[in-house]
This record gives sequence, C-alpha cells and structure tokens, in this order.
Amino acid sequence: MLRELVASIEPTDAPLLEKQEHLALLARWHYSSWSDGEWIGFHGWDEVPYRKLVRAISRVRQKAEAEME
Repeated sequence: MLRELVASIEPTDAPLLEKQEHLALLARWHYSSWSDGEWIGFHGWDEVPYRKLVRAISRVRQKAEAEME
C-alpha cells in the first residue's frame, strides 16, 4: 500500500519561491523542539527507502499510542 501511495505522487516543477517556502517549513519543523516524527530524505522517486519509512511510521505510531495512555 505504501508503494502505491508513493507511486501516486506526481512531482511538480514548483517555482523557486515555492521551493524556498517548503524548505523553510521543513527546517522550522526539523529544528523545533515540538517536531514529531523524523526526516527521511532520498534522491529520487526510484530510490524511496521503504523499509526506513515503515520503521519510522511504526516508531511515530508507538510514541503516539504511549502518549495517549
């Protein structure tokens, strides 16, 4: 299911200003003290690290479930 979800994403050629805004949002999230989850980067759609993604999703879910108890 994760592979189908990733395959359905269509990359766009965003203008430079929009790319800068996205990068600023990512940096703000990544360096904040309230960030949940983790960043997993990859070079292209054909190099998506599915195992790392599944493990990261599992860790975030476990953390969320522990906080709800």
